[in-house]
Amino acid sequence: MTTLTPSVAPIAESDDHSIDGSEGLAASREAFKMSFNSVEVDHALLIKQMQAIVDILLAQKQFAEALNEIEGLKNLAASHKKTKFAMLEMKGRIKQVGARSGFRSRATKKYTTKRVKKP
Repeated sequence: MTTLTPSVAPIAESDDHSIDGSEGLAASREAFKMSFNSVEVDHALLIKQMQAIVDILLAQKQFAEALNEIEGLKNLAASHKKTKFAMLEMKGRIKQVGARSGFRSRATKKYTTKRVKKP
């Protein structure tokens, strides 16, 4: 098992999401960035921290932001198979939860009727 730095340990080990949403999100993002930049960090720890970020964003119904956060794993996922699978599972979960709330991940703009140009 790898050793954890003191700043990463409280976020990684706590499954309690009772922290205020914005404070918890900021703390989770900071812990993820520190772990991502560390060379000897365990991939499971990164996935757990990203999952904490996604859970907070889903609770706040910020689905597009959650999908953007997942893109942070893309570089790591290219070299690590388990990370890629976890990233795809999180993406699917975000889209599934978002679909229940009316979020469309592929919609880039609102659907409008086409106007015919008059010559």
